[in-house]
Amino acid sequence: MKWQAIDLIDFSVYTFQVNPNKMTPVHGRKSVTSVPGDNGPLLVSTQAGMQEFSFSGVLYTKEQYDDLAELVERRHPYAMTDHLGRGFSVILNRFEPEDRPPRPSSTWRYRYTVTGMLIWAAP
Repeated sequence: MKWQAIDLIDFSVYTFQVNPNKMTPVHGRKSVTSVPGDNGPLLVSTQAGMQEFSFSGVLYTKEQYDDLAELVERRHPYAMTDHLGRGFSVILNRFEPEDRPPRPSSTWRYRYTVTGMLIWAAP
């Protein structure tokens, strides 16, 4: 399954040609609160607000590079789906490409890291 990002402003869809190979967990910090219940206190676990989120991988063409750079430059909220079908919402704010030496099979090659804020993740 390919990663996908749906722009929540104009509903355009970006499908990653090559999935990222690293990402931070989408289910990070949790907040546990005690609330009164009929039979004593209840513990409620919730997501602890927005948190930083990042993913990284390799780009093999100028088109992949330009598309991902544009995705981040927009600063729009995105509904994303990863390779396991997990859904989450993010605002991407930093694209950090790193030029890699070309290989015979691939003359255009960049490693990258994209960072943003995780807004919501499906349970």
